[in-house]
Amino acid sequence: MPELSRDMSIENLTVELTEFQFEASEDECRALADRLGILVLHNFKVAGGVRRVTAGGDIHLSGHIQAALDQNCSITLEPIWERVNTSFNIRFSDRISEDTPIGQFEEQLGDRSLEPMPAGPVDVGEIAVQYLSMAINPFPRTSGATLDAPAIEGVAMLSEEDDRKARSPFSALKKITDGV
Repeated sequence: MPELSRDMSIENLTVELTEFQFEASEDECRALADRLGILVLHNFKVAGGVRRVTAGGDIHLSGHIQAALDQNCSITLEPIWERVNTSFNIRFSDRISEDTPIGQFEEQLGDRSLEPMPAGPVDVGEIAVQYLSMAINPFPRTSGATLDAPAIEGVAMLSEEDDRKARSPFSALKKITDGV
């Protein structure tokens, strides 16, 4: 079972917007922090709406996520506080299934992703967690944190210029002509 489950029935939806909002409990935040590999998740709030695009047709789900979190700096391992503000737009449709090629309908939808119509309720909590996970900085750095090259034993650090030259397709040719 997901750490944050908020099922929303889609059976009786109409074209009128049905609004929702919820906040994760302290226990849910602890479980989510563990799942997401962060130190602490604070004040995880979700608000949005869901409606049918046309009577009996596709479903449009949109929402806004707010949270604060603590995670380790990717260089110093010091705790860093971060605020997350992100949104999501999803359109569920009977026109596609899990086997539909990726991107077949996206050009018609603009910034909304297209998902197969669920057989039962939509778990808005799990959707929000997935979008939160994408919004978290994967390589957080404390202010002024830099990678101290001499501290890494046995690793030769190249200058940007030397790295660019080493990656050049001509460097392989140079090795051949130099007999290396």
